[in-house]
Amino acid sequence: EPAQIALSSIPSALQLLDLPPDDEEVLTIFRNAALGWANHDGASPNDMLAVTQNDWRAVCTILLDPAGEAGSNSPRTESPAGDSEYQDDDVQMQSDDEADSDYEPGALPTKSPRRVSGKRHTRASRLPSDELSGEDSDEYEYGSPKGSSKPRALTARQKATCREAFAMFFPDAIDSKENLDNRRIMLTDIQGVAKLLGEKLKAEEMLEMLEVFSTSPDKSMGLQDFERMMVAAKLA
Repeated sequence: EPAQIALSSIPSALQLLDLPPDDEEVLTIFRNAALGWANHDGASPNDMLAVTQNDWRAVCTILLDPAGEAGSNSPRTESPAGDSEYQDDDVQMQSDDEADSDYEPGALPTKSPRRVSGKRHTRASRLPSDELSGEDSDEYEYGSPKGSSKPRALTARQKATCREAFAMFFPDAIDSKENLDNRRIMLTDIQGVAKLLGEKLKAEEMLEMLEVFSTSPDKSMGLQDFERMMVAAKLA
Protein backbone atom coordinates (compact mmCIF):
# COMPACT_ATOMS: atom_id res chain seq x y z
CA GLU A 1 0.00 0.00 0.00
CA PRO A 2 1.50 3.40 -0.95
CA ALA A 3 2.46 5.87 1.77
CA GLN A 4 -0.39 8.19 2.72
CA ILE A 5 -0.83 11.48 4.58
CA ALA A 6 -3.98 12.03 6.61
CA LEU A 7 -6.14 14.82 5.21
CA SER A 8 -6.34 16.36 8.69
CA SER A 9 -2.53 16.71 8.68
CA ILE A 10 -2.39 18.60 5.38
CA PRO A 11 -2.69 22.10 6.99
CA SER A 12 0.25 21.30 9.28
CA ALA A 13 2.37 20.14 6.35
CA LEU A 14 1.51 23.24 4.34
CA GLN A 15 2.48 25.46 7.28
CA LEU A 16 5.91 23.81 7.45
CA LEU A 17 6.43 24.70 3.79
CA ASP A 18 5.43 28.34 4.44
CA LEU A 19 2.22 27.85 2.46
CA PRO A 20 -1.21 29.09 3.67
CA PRO A 21 -2.68 26.30 5.86
CA ASP A 22 -6.28 27.56 5.58
CA ASP A 23 -6.59 28.29 1.84
CA GLU A 24 -9.94 26.75 0.91
CA GLU A 25 -8.97 26.26 -2.74
CA VAL A 26 -5.81 24.38 -1.80
CA LEU A 27 -7.60 22.25 0.81
CA THR A 28 -10.33 21.46 -1.71
CA ILE A 29 -7.73 20.16 -4.17
CA PHE A 30 -6.32 17.78 -1.56
CA ARG A 31 -9.80 16.70 -0.44
CA ASN A 32 -10.80 15.91 -4.03
CA ALA A 33 -7.59 13.91 -4.44
CA ALA A 34 -8.35 11.95 -1.26
CA LEU A 35 -11.96 11.29 -2.29
CA GLY A 36 -10.98 10.24 -5.80
CA TRP A 37 -8.46 7.60 -4.72
CA ALA A 38 -10.33 6.36 -1.65
CA ASN A 39 -13.69 6.03 -3.53
CA HIS A 40 -15.57 7.87 -0.79
CA ASP A 41 -18.99 9.39 -1.44
CA GLY A 42 -17.94 12.73 0.09
CA ALA A 43 -19.82 12.23 3.38
CA SER A 44 -16.92 10.80 5.37
CA PRO A 45 -15.14 13.00 7.92
CA ASN A 46 -11.73 14.42 7.01
CA ASP A 47 -9.89 12.31 9.58
CA MET A 48 -10.90 9.16 7.66
CA LEU A 49 -9.45 10.43 4.39
CA ALA A 50 -5.84 10.33 3.25
CA VAL A 51 -3.80 11.62 0.33
CA THR A 52 -1.22 9.36 -1.29
CA GLN A 53 2.39 10.47 -1.38
CA ASN A 54 2.26 10.71 -5.17
CA ASP A 55 -0.81 12.98 -5.01
CA TRP A 56 0.86 15.09 -2.31
CA ARG A 57 3.94 15.61 -4.48
CA ALA A 58 1.93 16.32 -7.61
CA VAL A 59 -0.28 18.94 -5.95
CA CYS A 60 2.63 20.61 -4.14
CA THR A 61 4.60 20.83 -7.38
CA ILE A 62 1.77 22.90 -8.84
CA LEU A 63 1.35 25.05 -5.72
CA LEU A 64 4.99 25.79 -4.97
CA ASP A 65 5.95 27.35 -8.32
CA PRO A 66 3.52 30.31 -8.13
CA ALA A 67 4.03 30.50 -4.38
CA GLY A 68 7.78 30.83 -4.88
CA GLU A 69 7.34 33.61 -7.45
CA ALA A 70 4.91 35.48 -5.24
CA GLY A 71 7.18 35.10 -2.26
CA SER A 72 10.13 36.55 -4.16
CA ASN A 73 8.08 39.68 -4.95
CA SER A 74 6.60 40.15 -1.50
CA PRO A 75 7.96 43.11 0.49
CA ARG A 76 10.27 42.24 3.35
CA THR A 77 9.46 43.39 6.87
CA GLU A 78 10.93 46.82 7.40
CA SER A 79 11.72 48.80 10.51
CA PRO A 80 8.76 51.01 11.57
CA ALA A 81 11.01 54.08 11.24
CA GLY A 82 11.75 53.36 7.55
CA ASP A 83 14.96 53.84 5.56
CA SER A 84 15.61 57.24 7.13
CA GLU A 85 16.58 55.51 10.37
CA TYR A 86 19.29 53.51 8.61
CA GLN A 87 20.59 56.69 6.99
CA ASP A 88 20.72 58.32 10.43
CA ASP A 89 22.76 55.35 11.67
CA ASP A 90 25.29 55.83 8.87
CA VAL A 91 25.62 59.55 9.60
CA GLN A 92 25.99 58.90 13.33
CA MET A 93 28.68 56.25 12.80
CA GLN A 94 30.55 58.52 10.38
CA SER A 95 30.51 61.32 12.95
CA ASP A 96 31.92 58.95 15.58
CA ASP A 97 34.77 57.97 13.26
CA GLU A 98 35.58 61.61 12.59
CA ALA A 99 35.63 62.29 16.33
CA ASP A 100 38.16 59.46 16.77
CA SER A 101 40.49 61.05 14.19
CA ASP A 102 40.48 64.36 16.14
CA TYR A 103 41.81 62.74 19.31
CA GLU A 104 44.68 64.63 20.95
CA PRO A 105 46.96 63.44 23.78
CA GLY A 106 45.81 64.57 27.17
CA ALA A 107 42.22 65.05 26.10
CA LEU A 108 39.46 62.58 26.81
CA PRO A 109 37.48 61.84 23.65
CA THR A 110 33.75 62.33 23.92
CA LYS A 111 31.73 59.98 21.78
CA SER A 112 28.02 59.78 21.40
CA PRO A 113 26.61 56.30 21.90
CA ARG A 114 25.99 54.57 18.60
CA ARG A 115 22.50 53.60 17.71
CA VAL A 116 21.49 50.05 17.07
CA SER A 117 21.98 49.10 13.44
CA GLY A 118 19.03 48.76 11.10
CA LYS A 119 19.73 45.04 10.69
CA ARG A 120 18.99 44.47 14.35
CA HIS A 121 15.73 46.42 14.04
CA THR A 122 14.69 44.21 11.13
CA ARG A 123 15.47 41.05 13.07
CA ALA A 124 13.53 42.27 16.09
CA SER A 125 10.51 43.16 13.99
CA ARG A 126 10.16 39.52 12.96
CA LEU A 127 9.84 38.29 16.53
CA PRO A 128 6.48 37.99 18.32
CA SER A 129 5.61 40.97 20.52
CA ASP A 130 5.51 38.73 23.60
CA GLU A 131 9.06 37.59 22.93
CA LEU A 132 10.26 41.17 22.60
CA SER A 133 8.68 42.11 25.92
CA GLY A 134 10.16 39.08 27.66
CA GLU A 135 6.73 37.71 28.57
CA ASP A 136 5.23 34.40 27.50
CA SER A 137 1.83 34.41 25.84
CA ASP A 138 -0.71 31.62 26.14
CA GLU A 139 0.36 30.30 22.75
CA TYR A 140 3.88 29.68 24.00
CA GLU A 141 2.83 28.47 27.41
CA TYR A 142 2.97 24.73 26.64
CA GLY A 143 6.48 23.32 26.81
CA SER A 144 8.05 26.77 27.01
CA PRO A 145 11.85 26.65 27.25
CA LYS A 146 11.62 29.46 29.79
CA GLY A 147 9.79 27.17 32.19
CA SER A 148 6.24 28.51 32.36
CA SER A 149 4.70 28.20 35.80
CA LYS A 150 1.40 27.02 34.26
CA PRO A 151 2.17 24.24 31.75
CA ARG A 152 -0.78 23.32 29.59
CA ALA A 153 -1.22 19.71 28.53
CA LEU A 154 -2.32 18.86 25.00
CA THR A 155 -5.46 16.87 24.33
CA ALA A 156 -5.27 13.41 22.79
CA ARG A 157 -6.43 14.82 19.46
CA GLN A 158 -3.79 17.54 19.51
CA LYS A 159 -1.04 15.05 20.31
CA ALA A 160 -2.18 12.75 17.50
CA THR A 161 -2.20 15.62 15.00
CA CYS A 162 1.27 16.77 16.08
CA ARG A 163 2.66 13.22 15.94
CA GLU A 164 1.35 12.68 12.40
CA ALA A 165 2.96 15.89 11.19
CA PHE A 166 6.22 15.14 13.07
CA ALA A 167 6.38 11.65 11.56
CA MET A 168 6.44 13.11 8.04
CA PHE A 169 10.08 14.04 8.66
CA PHE A 170 10.97 10.44 9.56
CA PRO A 171 9.18 7.97 7.24
CA ASP A 172 11.21 5.07 8.65
CA ALA A 173 9.94 5.73 12.20
CA ILE A 174 6.20 5.94 11.55
CA ASP A 175 5.54 2.40 12.84
CA SER A 176 7.87 2.73 15.83
CA LYS A 177 6.49 4.90 18.66
CA GLU A 178 9.66 4.70 20.75
CA ASN A 179 11.89 5.51 17.79
CA LEU A 180 9.75 8.51 16.83
CA ASP A 181 9.76 9.90 20.38
CA ASN A 182 13.57 9.94 20.35
CA ARG A 183 13.92 11.64 16.97
CA ARG A 184 14.85 15.31 16.59
CA ILE A 185 14.31 17.56 13.59
CA MET A 186 17.60 19.03 12.37
CA LEU A 187 18.25 21.64 9.72
CA THR A 188 19.15 18.86 7.28
CA ASP A 189 15.75 17.20 7.84
CA ILE A 190 13.91 20.40 6.92
CA GLN A 191 16.15 20.84 3.89
CA GLY A 192 15.45 17.24 2.84
CA VAL A 193 11.67 17.69 2.99
CA ALA A 194 11.91 21.00 1.14
CA LYS A 195 14.06 19.42 -1.57
CA LEU A 196 11.69 16.47 -1.88
CA LEU A 197 8.77 18.83 -2.48
CA GLY A 198 10.73 21.18 -4.71
CA GLU A 199 10.48 24.07 -2.24
CA LYS A 200 13.33 26.60 -1.99
CA LEU A 201 13.68 27.73 1.62
CA LYS A 202 16.47 29.99 2.81
CA ALA A 203 18.71 28.58 5.52
CA GLU A 204 18.10 31.76 7.53
CA GLU A 205 14.35 31.12 7.57
CA MET A 206 14.79 27.51 8.70
CA LEU A 207 17.27 28.48 11.42
CA GLU A 208 14.93 31.17 12.75
CA MET A 209 12.13 28.62 13.12
CA LEU A 210 14.42 26.22 15.00
CA GLU A 211 15.78 28.97 17.25
CA VAL A 212 12.32 30.12 18.32
CA PHE A 213 11.01 26.70 19.34
CA SER A 214 14.07 24.53 20.07
CA THR A 215 15.02 23.85 23.70
CA SER A 216 18.25 22.07 22.73
CA PRO A 217 21.69 23.72 22.52
CA ASP A 218 22.19 22.26 19.03
CA LYS A 219 18.95 23.97 17.84
CA SER A 220 17.28 20.65 17.00
CA MET A 221 13.55 20.21 17.59
CA GLY A 222 12.16 17.20 19.47
CA LEU A 223 8.55 16.02 19.55
CA GLN A 224 7.63 18.27 22.50
CA ASP A 225 9.24 21.28 20.81
CA PHE A 226 7.30 20.42 17.67
CA GLU A 227 4.05 20.18 19.65
CA ARG A 228 4.69 23.63 21.13
CA MET A 229 5.27 25.03 17.64
CA MET A 230 2.01 23.47 16.39
CA VAL A 231 0.06 24.98 19.31
CA ALA A 232 1.67 28.40 18.82
CA ALA A 233 0.74 28.31 15.12
CA LYS A 234 -2.80 27.15 16.02
CA LEU A 235 -2.41 24.01 13.91
CA ALA A 236 -3.32 21.60 16.72
